Amino acid sequence: MTLFEALFFWLGAAFYILSLLAHIFYAAERLPYKYAANLIIGGIICQGVSIVIRWIDIGHPPVFGGFETAQADTFIAIFLTLLAGRYYQGLRPVGLISLSLSLLVLAQGLTLSTQHIPLTISERSLWVDLHAVLAYIGYGILLLATGLSVFILYTRWIGYSKIFPSMDIMDEYGFRFTTLGFLFLTATIASGCYYSFRLFGYWWAWDPVDSLAAIAWLTYATIIHLRLFFGWKEEKAARLIIIGFLLIMGLYKGLVYLPPGATYHIFEVRFP
Repeated sequence: MTLFEALFFWLGAAFYILSLLAHIFYAAERLPYKYAANLIIGGIICQGVSIVIRWIDIGHPPVFGGFETAQADTFIAIFLTLLAGRYYQGLRPVGLISLSLSLLVLAQGLTLSTQHIPLTISERSLWVDLHAVLAYIGYGILLLATGLSVFILYTRWIGYSKIFPSMDIMDEYGFRFTTLGFLFLTATIASGCYYSFRLFGYWWAWDPVDSLAAIAWLTYATIIHLRLFFGWKEEKAARLIIIGFLLIMGLYKGLVYLPPGATYHIFEVRFP
């Protein structure tokens, strides 16, 4: 990272940490939500500036590699969390889950290389950029569904909190976010298949990333099917939604630990 990129990155992280603390006080009914929201906005602005600086320096969207992936998906996830809280007051507590997980993801990203890495020839395509952005948007939406699912289980196992919306509202919005996230996951896989065909001449390779993506897709398809045709709601659905998101986390965050050659999503040789 360059000096200014690092400066705005750490400012953004500091705002997110303060916003998480503000969310905790909001959950305890000791602080108005506006303070947590304003801190999120400050973090989004600073992180956004950091991303733009990196984009200008490297000359392409910063959506490749472990660190850039952590930056992109946390930025989108936290932005969607802010929009959800603005849209409906009952969704504001989801920030507790979203910010906590996003800070962990950023911490993981910092353990990986933050240097500017030249793209491979196959990565120099708008299809790859589209594929990545669709994946990050889907991740952010499914994170919201997962946060609501955690609150559903919390309500069932521990007790209801006044800051939570009703069980019906949490269940309904959890299903809506799951369905929307599933559509983005489908578009992510479809765009990847198309570009794979253009690049390698085949649609599917059954490498570790493809296989885990298929399992995650089938998991969310099963959740939607069970909801529509068998009436699975609340606790039953919440458990499956959390399992599905754990698969997504393994797909997006475990990718960087695979050795070169294990998947065509990682290339050992990079070209200047």
